Amino acid sequence: MKKIICLLLIFTMMLTACSKWNFEIVDPTKQTESENEEETPSATEEKKEEYYPAAGAYLEYGTEFINGKAEWNSDNTLTFQHENTIKTISAENELLETVTLPKENLPEDGGFDLSWNEKYILAVDKQIESSWNQFGLVCFDEDGKVYLANVALFDWEGNVVKEYNKGTVDGYDEYGNCQVCFPDGKVFDRYYYLADGNHTYWIDEDKVIFECHLLVVYYDFSKDEGKILDDMRKYDEIYGKFSAYYGVQNPQCGVLNGDFYYLCQRDDEDGETKFSIWKANEGGTEKIFENDNLYHLFIGREILIAAEYSGKENIIYAIEPENLDFKEIFRGDASLPFGDDGKIRFKNSFTEETSILYSYDYKTGELFKDIGNTEFEVESIVPGCTAYVMKSPDGKYFVEYDPDSVEPRLRILPSE
Repeated sequence: MKKIICLLLIFTMMLTACSKWNFEIVDPTKQTESENEEETPSATEEKKEEYYPAAGAYLEYGTEFINGKAEWNSDNTLTFQHENTIKTISAENELLETVTLPKENLPEDGGFDLSWNEKYILAVDKQIESSWNQFGLVCFDEDGKVYLANVALFDWEGNVVKEYNKGTVDGYDEYGNCQVCFPDGKVFDRYYYLADGNHTYWIDEDKVIFECHLLVVYYDFSKDEGKILDDMRKYDEIYGKFSAYYGVQNPQCGVLNGDFYYLCQRDDEDGETKFSIWKANEGGTEKIFENDNLYHLFIGREILIAAEYSGKENIIYAIEPENLDFKEIFRGDASLPFGDDGKIRFKNSFTEETSILYSYDYKTGELFKDIGNTEFEVESIVPGCTAYVMKSPDGKYFVEYDPDSVEPRLRILPSE
């Protein structure tokens, strides 16, 4: 035993005497600070480059992927759908939250569309080949009371708040006319398709507008009641298949400051067909503009833009939502679409030899133009980027979809 102790003492003295042998006992399960410093930047960089799956819940025509819904939030985070999940990522492209909706409360074949606000997530069943008899509907009784079918409401924990009349809905009366038959036995002759859920517009955390082309329907989930705000179904009876030209002209509609604005085509008091702009909310509807040559409405982040064609030129108006005052901001050669990244963006006609990008600053009321800009796409509002992207509220970031992936995948990148 004494020999072993002596050998250990001699070995320790040798290590101390040799300065180049400077050992430190380290726990192999723990990384050193220097190792962490080397790996953290690369890991962060990898996250910034990562694409996230962002597909809808079903295939278009049963064969083609579609993009899931995606929306910027006011803090520059992005919330988007991938099948039955909703994810939120930061402007730095880091995953912040994942909400999973239980599949047992959704169609087995994935036929549904999602929309959301800060309080709820709404799933509307979609009519696809494998679920032809179960789809989202709004129905009405003789008193105009509104009922929903094949709609499910969830909270942001993924819990079911309520399911609305889930199940097969088609049926026929004794004369062979189509009816909607609820699972509880209620039968409706008056109903309208909820347009796959893509025409759902939240006006606050409990209230929603369903844009159903010939109907504008309001529903309050806190009270579980709704009403028809605008009924244009008479055009269906009068014009049949040509009624497709009447009613709300989607996607020229949207919500601004809690009001739903929409461009529609209908007959005026003299029976002439005209385009008009309407505002709808819980209190009802109001026509705010009508013009023979009106052809486009764009809902920006803080302002409305209307376009009309007069003679050989376009007239572009900015409409303040607070007072609904119209201000002419441009007259000349303009083309669709409009974009908004803090300024309203649009271009001149594609047939022009010289490309011009117009930028309207709605805070100062100034209009600028960039002559010869051929790289700038209004849809993306990111110079040099030719793919369709969505720009953040402050304009500093944009969403890029992976061009090499068959299944939709996205990420966030800086605009500059």
